[in-house]
Amino acid sequence: MVVQDAVVLLDVDGVVNPLSRPGAVAKRMHFDGAVGARVRRLTEHAEVVWATTWDATTRATITSTFGLRPFRAATSQDPVLRPVSANLPAVAEWLALNEPAGGWRGVAWIDDELEGDARQWAREQPFLVQLIRPHPVQGLQDEHVDRVVDFLTALPRLG
Repeated sequence: MVVQDAVVLLDVDGVVNPLSRPGAVAKRMHFDGAVGARVRRLTEHAEVVWATTWDATTRATITSTFGLRPFRAATSQDPVLRPVSANLPAVAEWLALNEPAGGWRGVAWIDDELEGDARQWAREQPFLVQLIRPHPVQGLQDEHVDRVVDFLTALPRLG
């Protein structure tokens, strides 16, 4: 069941596209069917939105390869001038611009670069936020998806 007024923000590098080592820069995509199944499972519970600096063509290639419809995206336009949590400005802006009329019930954010600034931002939100930080070499695992599904199904109803 898809939870309304909730969203899963999903990074690419270090999450959907595991890195060769922590801190490495991805130069190409590695498609893993198990990761595709995990992403597909997330789509069964909430809208999934890309939170990444990858371009639209690459994002479309990922969803197509995994047999999914295209996702909306919270993308960073200037990857050079980034805070510690690289995708935080784009995520905050996207959530503000796309907030449902009754507000967000919950946001799960899966990113291997979630730092103190993201944790502080999450504490300041008027909605529930779950931050999940996979190891960048292992990427998205079943346990991460389980935690997101548990979070989404436990969200209080609005209204």
